[in-house]
Amino acid sequence: MSPEPGHLVLEPHYRIRWVLAMPRIDPPIARDCMAAPVPWAQRLARQIIPRTRIRDCCHHHSIDWRPIAAAAVRIARQVKRERVTGEEAIFDRVHELIAVLGLPEEERDAVGVLVYPGCGVTLDHMGYDRWKLSYMDGRKRTHAMIEGGVRRTVTIRWREARRQ
Repeated sequence: MSPEPGHLVLEPHYRIRWVLAMPRIDPPIARDCMAAPVPWAQRLARQIIPRTRIRDCCHHHSIDWRPIAAAAVRIARQVKRERVTGEEAIFDRVHELIAVLGLPEEERDAVGVLVYPGCGVTLDHMGYDRWKLSYMDGRKRTHAMIEGGVRRTVTIRWREARRQ
């Protein structure tokens, strides 16, 4: 059901972010392989020398996030260039763009969890603190991307928009 004209709705907006500058993942994730936040020195070192070994400790570490994040960045930029608005329209366009990537199903799914509205790495402000961003979703993916040496990724912010 479509909202009535003139009503406010929440719309997803993509932002390309440097992974090195993503907010600290605090409190730590209750998983052995992600129990401690990645220190700044290690974050920087992973940007220079990315981890190329895929681990089998969990689903998030079993993915090479570098090509996945690069594909997600291309898709987010394409959607922004085309000025696609509305959650359903964005979802449909993202689905079309992922389908033409020619990636195996597992990698297409990984791209999807970065760019589908409602699935991506979602950041928002903590309470009334305008400067402190926190994760609404995507902490584990971000942790794995930091450790894997991903340089840039897509984040989603939900903003109010007035429907005409």
